[in-house]
Amino acid sequence: ISNTIWAFATSSYKADVLAGLINREDVAERLVRNGKPQEISNTIWAFATSSYKADVLAGLINREDVAEKLVRDGTPQNISNTIWA
Repeated sequence: ISNTIWAFATSSYKADVLAGLINREDVAERLVRNGKPQEISNTIWAFATSSYKADVLAGLINREDVAEKLVRDGTPQNISNTIWA
């Protein structure tokens, strides 16, 4: 999922339906729970770059357990991309 939405964002193609599905509570929860820090970072970056609404995903990333996972397991690039987004 993260690579697909990232590819849409970098190519300037619109992916409204995909973005809407990723920002659903169940899908976003699965991403932050099971995804690698780079996948989480790439996804939120793609949302920010494409101006897609990411309130659900951003709220989950801001949770203490998810933020801790990003800081603990992510690279400085993952962390900075997530903060930028």
